[in-house]
Amino acid sequence: MPTGLLSEKSRHRNLLLGLSAIAFGHLALEACNNILPILYPTIVERLGLSYTPVRLIALVHGAFGSFPQPLFGWVTDRSGGRVLGWTSLAWLGVWAAAIGFTQGYALLLVCVSLMGIASAMYHPVGASGASEIFPDRSGTAISVFSLGGS
Repeated sequence: MPTGLLSEKSRHRNLLLGLSAIAFGHLALEACNNILPILYPTIVERLGLSYTPVRLIALVHGAFGSFPQPLFGWVTDRSGGRVLGWTSLAWLGVWAAAIGFTQGYALLLVCVSLMGIASAMYHPVGASGASEIFPDRSGTAISVFSLGGS
């Protein structure tokens, strides 16, 4: 078997591993974000809230996860975003874990908003990275990235 063919197969396998890592990061991010609704009954009981303040938790999380995305997209375009991708996942883990230690509603809102920012950081980086891995098949690559988050 020609050496060039082996190196091409190896290169393709490495690209697939890279795309899989980005998709798995998206899966981890969304799994962590989607744990919030499961926690709502516990939060209501622990903090003595009605469901109206819980709606604000969902709104804050969604807003902080959406509105900063163009800013992080711009940062990704300028810097490549590799560090931003891994940082966002670590950031999310820290603030998701902090929810378990919160004793007050205001601090809970801070944790949830910072979790949302992690989501806003990861999405532009992941989508950009996926399309860069397979530029000639960027639609497929973005679809694999999206599938990871679903």
